[in-house]
Amino acid sequence: MMLSAIFKNLNRTVVLMNLSRKSSFTRFVELAMFSKKKPDQSHVPWSLAIRLTCWFSLFSFLIVSITTGFLYHTLVVSLDQNYDRQLDDDIGSVRLLIERHQSDELRWEVEDEAGTNKTQESYLRIIDENSGVNLESRGMDKILPVDVFEQNNEHMPGSSRGINYLAVDGREFRLLFFQDRVNEKRCVIHAAIDRSDDKILLESFRKEIVVVITLALIICGLSGYWISRQGIKPIFTIAETAAHVHSSTLSDRIPTAGLPLELHNLADTMNAMLSRLEDSFNRLSQFSADIAHELRTPAQNLRGLVEVALTASFTTEKSRELLVPCLDECRRLSLMVDNLLFLAKSENPRTTIDSRPLNAKQELATIWEYYEAVAVENNIHLSFESEDDLNFSADRLLLQRALGNLIENALKHTPSGGSVSLRASRKENSISIEVSDTGCGIEQKHLPFLFDRLYRIDVSRSESSKGAGLGLAIVKAIVSLHGGSVGVESVCGSGSTFALLFPMS
Repeated sequence: MMLSAIFKNLNRTVVLMNLSRKSSFTRFVELAMFSKKKPDQSHVPWSLAIRLTCWFSLFSFLIVSITTGFLYHTLVVSLDQNYDRQLDDDIGSVRLLIERHQSDELRWEVEDEAGTNKTQESYLRIIDENSGVNLESRGMDKILPVDVFEQNNEHMPGSSRGINYLAVDGREFRLLFFQDRVNEKRCVIHAAIDRSDDKILLESFRKEIVVVITLALIICGLSGYWISRQGIKPIFTIAETAAHVHSSTLSDRIPTAGLPLELHNLADTMNAMLSRLEDSFNRLSQFSADIAHELRTPAQNLRGLVEVALTASFTTEKSRELLVPCLDECRRLSLMVDNLLFLAKSENPRTTIDSRPLNAKQELATIWEYYEAVAVENNIHLSFESEDDLNFSADRLLLQRALGNLIENALKHTPSGGSVSLRASRKENSISIEVSDTGCGIEQKHLPFLFDRLYRIDVSRSESSKGAGLGLAIVKAIVSLHGGSVGVESVCGSGSTFALLFPMS
């Protein structure tokens, strides 16, 4: 009864300790410390760099577009003003000739001179209702009849502002209408200039604008992305540091040197949080170690008393039948306490291991030789396979303990006539040591929790074993001390494969 009570209290205490760790540390770190979780596939948010790039590109595109649009408008207005000045000069020359009554010079100016000394062809028409003088440039009546100017008269309020007009033959003209009294007589002057060449100029300018805007958009996008990445680079540094925080690296801190002011406060807050977590976790680890130490002495005492009672002459056969199970429980309790002490020690970040260069084939041969007799006794074929040059660094005793736990589990859960194999291989920069069996296998729902402490499967795999659920947790702790990782693959009815990855030396 005493042993049963102690064992139940020990199990309850360890379970509470693990639940406390999970709730107060692991879950908090996973949620608060940028843990790598799969994003919701239905809604993947844009990264901050992409958002900044889009905004930067949008505003840069708007600025370049507005600037080039303004330049294009300025060019068009400048061309119109130049044509208006040229037409106004032509009208001024005609008015001067009319005022001086120089009819011959006027006729020559309108009919012959117009358009001969200019880059663009120009046209003039004079309508003097009182004197009956009507002059116009050759061919003007067919291209620009009088009613064209009369219809657009309201759009030309003065002699210095013209309008654009598209003729029937596709050419574009700049028109200017003048009406005033000259020598006390009403005089109307129509002036026009061919500006068809401007179409080519403006079209070429528009094409260049499109090219400039396109290149500006591309350059702004690339430069914006580079600037954004450089600007948020400290965030990646913080996230990378936080992602590597676990129970053995709680002493790590986020470097604050060179951080922007906005991120400096965030880093200080996270460092303070890590300090609190480290202190809490150290207290839990120390509590775990203290409990294991306190339980070791009474467990050893009970075991000693039971052993003495079994060998005593006054003990009856009936008592011996009751004491043998008690002795088994005492041994199991002692083993559990030792395992808990080892796990508590492995969680201490200051724990060191005796790492030495090892050859994978030699280590597998040693472990195979140790368990061969047990395998033969259970009618199980035990084999190993490895290349000769697979070298890595590890603590030999810890490696043998990890492989021993896996082999013992495999032998226990492999039926007679089955097989257990050890295989070492090279995987990139790591050495993979696999322990495979042809046992009953493990359901997929249990695989994520196999390496948790005190986790046991409620099927025949656990019923046949009197373990406390610490063997695989010890395997994971040993591999973690070496900077490696563990994995498992299993198919119900076909067996399981446990893989240990160790960094190569």
